[in-house]
Amino acid sequence: VMLRETQCFLRKQSRIFGYHDEIRDKERKGKNSPEARNFEFFPLKSIQDTFVASPTYLANLKELEPGLAKDSVSLLQQANLMLLDDKNLSRLHLEDYFSKHNLHPGQTLEVNNMDLLIEFSKIGLGVGCVIREFVEKELAEGSLIELTLPHSITKRTAGFVYNKITAQNDSVK
Repeated sequence: VMLRETQCFLRKQSRIFGYHDEIRDKERKGKNSPEARNFEFFPLKSIQDTFVASPTYLANLKELEPGLAKDSVSLLQQANLMLLDDKNLSRLHLEDYFSKHNLHPGQTLEVNNMDLLIEFSKIGLGVGCVIREFVEKELAEGSLIELTLPHSITKRTAGFVYNKITAQNDSVK
């Protein structure tokens, strides 16, 4: 129950939680800068991005394109790929993955909400890139299928980032 409540909280509050990887990158660039030293990261949970689709969508796509049966990279290029908008941290993380592995998705649909990505994937509108922990139930019951990629997407740590200098409220500390 606590895990589900945390997942719901993270979904609803996605604009206020940060990612440890982004903070670590900023620290590497300016580790001794006053700005980097003023921030504190409170980790909550490790998260894994993944691609999912409904069994019906995958069956229809593979019927139209028989060569896609075992090639997930081609599938990403041919499928209607649903992603968060290009300013979202999850999307930026995914763009880094695409660049690192020289992947060029074909048609994309941008959505500004993780819950919509999940629902659109479930009803068969395309392949969605979602946080795996948010769809574990759907994966277990088979309403969504996780695509296996040749290279896994790096896990991230979700948590809260706050400025130690300006955080005067006891609840933040």
